[in-house]
Amino acid sequence: MADVEKAYWDLVAARRDLDVRRGSLALAEQQRYDTQVRIEARTVAPSESDAADGGSRASVWDVFAAQEVVARAERALKLLMLSDLQDRFWAAELIPVDAPDTTPGAFDVARALADARKNPSGDRRAHRPGFPAGPRAHPCARRVEAAAGSRGRLYGPRHRG
Repeated sequence: MADVEKAYWDLVAARRDLDVRRGSLALAEQQRYDTQVRIEARTVAPSESDAADGGSRASVWDVFAAQEVVARAERALKLLMLSDLQDRFWAAELIPVDAPDTTPGAFDVARALADARKNPSGDRRAHRPGFPAGPRAHPCARRVEAAAGSRGRLYGPRHRG
């Protein structure tokens, strides 16, 4: 049951993403049209057309990719729900009816400020048991320090500072 529920919410997310991508495509097409009008009115250079066309083409590919994600999410859910590969519902489009709960949770500002004052380095693990505190507590800190060398800089050979 948990797999079916996860697959359902994956489909919901994929469909929402597809809607966003379609909206982006509509905006890119509108921008392309607006740019063409400005070019004809000679208020912008003709080279601006290339940028608008590129944005529109990229948005088209984003929509295609999102459609593929939706198709895969539908198939994954159908595989979990339908036992017979000859079932007529394989050809049906699955349209989720539930929307995710996007109500923001409560955020305790006073606690967040108190934690920030106790741990000014920003290391979130500092208040957890079993993790050392401080800016050098990260497991990669020693490697970064070694890479920085004695001068304390992380520049490559072409970047002198």
